Amino acid sequence: MRYMAMSSVLSLFHAYCAHAQFANGLTFHALTSTTLSPEHPSIAIRVTAYFDPQYFAFGGAGLDVAASDLKGVVGEPYLATPLGACALLVTGMQTMGGREQMGVGQLGLAGCFPYSTNPIDIMNFAYTIDDFTPRTIELTMPRNWGMSFFGDPGQFAPNVFISPENVGLDSITLTIVPAPSTGTLALGGLVLLSRRRR
Repeated sequence: MRYMAMSSVLSLFHAYCAHAQFANGLTFHALTSTTLSPEHPSIAIRVTAYFDPQYFAFGGAGLDVAASDLKGVVGEPYLATPLGACALLVTGMQTMGGREQMGVGQLGLAGCFPYSTNPIDIMNFAYTIDDFTPRTIELTMPRNWGMSFFGDPGQFAPNVFISPENVGLDSITLTIVPAPSTGTLALGGLVLLSRRRR
């Protein structure tokens, strides 16, 4: 439990550092625990964009996701709420342990009005493993394609563009917990049986 709490603290610290250094960027958030196990081999991870408040709304962003362990799978992303009909999603290509060229963009045309929430959740994806050897896995954003923004409410399309080197990027650490050994399960059964007999 203490290790899980420390992992959460470190994730928050990384996100804080990204915010402190860059006015615009992308962060990871685990929607559930950051621990993977045979009982919970998959977790949902959200990508959130934050930006300089001088801009009216998020316009678009693209990124790659990589893992320190090549055995896991980054699933196909899907739009996060509140993005919907007025947003575009590029699902990218699966790679060894990661996924490349994912992207999200908002539109301001044909009755669409961009959400101006800041920060704004832009996409979710599942990360899944099938090898439960005890270890930690770090998910990172090794490359991004820059970010765009609506400078003011009157724009029909993003008109402010930020180069990739000026985008803050995040990482998240996941903990792999193995299944209990056969001996441990047997011992637990004996303890439970002895309690019932009392």
